Amino acid sequence: MKFPLNNPFQKQNKEEKKIEANQLAFKEEVWDQLEYLGRTLEIDLAFIQQAIDRKDKIAFAEPATDSRPGSYFMKELDYLAENGYKISDFKAEK
Repeated sequence: MKFPLNNPFQKQNKEEKKIEANQLAFKEEVWDQLEYLGRTLEIDLAFIQQAIDRKDKIAFAEPATDSRPGSYFMKELDYLAENGYKISDFKAEK
């Protein structure tokens, strides 16, 4: 099963539905509350760890080259790299 790394309150697109992608999804107001409590990165990385544990294929909703220093996406990419994944534009593989 693949899962894309993307906006946590963005609806699945047709391609994600077609590949039966897992997605971390929250209503925007819930995500805002989690952000206020400083818990978003913790929840995000726990979701990624679950995908790693399941040995999911990992795909990105946007190219890795679009990540900005210090962004959540960059932190996700760093976490994957720390766990032995090789990062390419739209996926991470072991």
